[in-house]
Amino acid sequence: MLCAFMLAAPFVVLGNLPRSDLFVAGARFEGILELWHIESFEGGVGSRAGWLKKRSTAFEKQNKGCLVNVTVLLPYLSPYGGDVSCVRGDYLRGGQLNGKVYALPYMAGGYVLAAMSKNLAGFENKNLAENIFGMGFEKKVGKKTVSLASVACGYGGFNQPCMALALNTTQSRRNDLLDEGLTQYEAYEKFLTGNNHTVLLGTQRDIYRLTNRIEQGRLGECVFEPLGGFTDLVQYIAVGDTEAKKAVFAEKFACFLTQEQSQQKLTEVRMFTVNAQSIYSDGAMSALEQALSSVRTINAFTDPSILSALRSETLKSLETGEKKNLERYLC
Repeated sequence: MLCAFMLAAPFVVLGNLPRSDLFVAGARFEGILELWHIESFEGGVGSRAGWLKKRSTAFEKQNKGCLVNVTVLLPYLSPYGGDVSCVRGDYLRGGQLNGKVYALPYMAGGYVLAAMSKNLAGFENKNLAENIFGMGFEKKVGKKTVSLASVACGYGGFNQPCMALALNTTQSRRNDLLDEGLTQYEAYEKFLTGNNHTVLLGTQRDIYRLTNRIEQGRLGECVFEPLGGFTDLVQYIAVGDTEAKKAVFAEKFACFLTQEQSQQKLTEVRMFTVNAQSIYSDGAMSALEQALSSVRTINAFTDPSILSALRSETLKSLETGEKKNLERYLC
């Protein structure tokens, strides 16, 4: 079987998948491949499961008699023995366990800072990450005076948005200016009011949401600044079936997702490739794509308790400016 999952979903790893030389050019397999799809953070736009189904249909057309069924389950994983040449090494490390690839990356997201231009008085044309904790301020809203936090970030599942910030800023945090106890959508909703915080620490999803509103005339000008060099928003696919012939075609499908023809179609869900090709030509998505040209990530099999400790460690790093303790969590 196949398993498509987001970074840090916990799995039990058992056994060794028997390898064979069954696959040769023109070989056929008639049957059903089960694909397990698990999500733990917001994507770009639309349904990633829907994207997988479209790619499954394209794969089925190339391999008559082979059907791919997308469902949600937790698997037992086996080492991936297929082609990994299409995947960048920095992404590939995130799916390795004991030196073997158990999870193959096939799409990625990234973190971004967004701010409404009207709330940037005094900070125009300045680096948001470097000035992030000096950007809270007070303003009049009707007869009331409201205090804006410098930045708000939303969490989804196991992701670590504040780590992206910590690795991109040299400034130390003021304790009352980071609003981080939110879901990703709650942070976005608060940002839209313009009266809760100056900067949103979001993802590619927020680029889509905000630029869509701007284009529709429902939101004023916004500034976007990508946070590069790190992402834990990586989607993987893994093989979890021991039947040799089916496993070979499962690996073939996994490889198909990483090839250029599939990677180019990630624009449909506003996600990024895991190879070296660029699929966005301008705007905030292109800037974030360039910022992700080289990344470090967190291993997909990191225990949830360690991820919880990392979240605390990251907040401490934002207070002190010390980044050395974060390095040991990265691969």
